[in-house]
Order: sequence, then structure tokens, then C-alpha cells
Amino acid sequence: MSIPEVWSDIHQSITTDASGAIRRSVNPEAVKTSIDNILRTRYGSRVMRPEFGCGIEDLLFSLMGKELGNKIIKEVKESIQLWEDRVDIKGVDVFQFQDQHRVDIEVRFSIYGYEKIFNTVVSF
Repeated sequence: MSIPEVWSDIHQSITTDASGAIRRSVNPEAVKTSIDNILRTRYGSRVMRPEFGCGIEDLLFSLMGKELGNKIIKEVKESIQLWEDRVDIKGVDVFQFQDQHRVDIEVRFSIYGYEKIFNTVVSF
């Protein structure tokens, strides 16, 4: 009796479509977690990868206004495009809640190969 060979490098999320072609399953929650991780990581805080992250935390303590909002949006887009190659950024919005001392950053994105638009909100 022979034991079937198991391929450990084939991810279990690979499935086939109706035509039998191989397709990859997508986990939007994993992508959202990745975006959250990128935005919350300050430059220089990773020992082996100091260039990883996003520089928005320093901007958040500045006086809010349209110009600062645009800087935050630019920084968010550039960081995600650099570090998360699975997504296409469709839009970024910044919402300030002065009475709660909070800033929400909403990121709308699609995952390459899929038409659906997802969104995630990261609060600071």
C-alpha cells in the first residue's frame, strides 16, 4: 500500500472554478489586518526592517485642517501601495473627532483579480 504524497507548499485555499481552472481564495480580513498593521507601525520601530510602516502618527498630533488631511491621505496611499501588493486603493478618507480626540482613516480597496470593493477603518 503506497502512501499518497503530500505537497506542503500548496496552500489549502487554492480551489477550482466551474471550468476546472485553479483559482486562489481571498481572505479580505487578512488584507484588512495587513493594512491596519502597516498604518499602525511607525518608521524605525521594526528592528530588521526599519523602513516598514507609515509616517502618519507624527502628523496626527499637528493642527488638523484640509492640508494636513491631504498629507495623511498621501502618506496612507503611498505606504499601502509600497507594502501591500494584493490591493488597489480606491480611496482614503480622514475623519476627525475633536471632542473624542480621535482620527479615523477609512481605506477603500479592491483585491487584485476581484471586483468587490472592501473597506476598513483604522482609528488613532
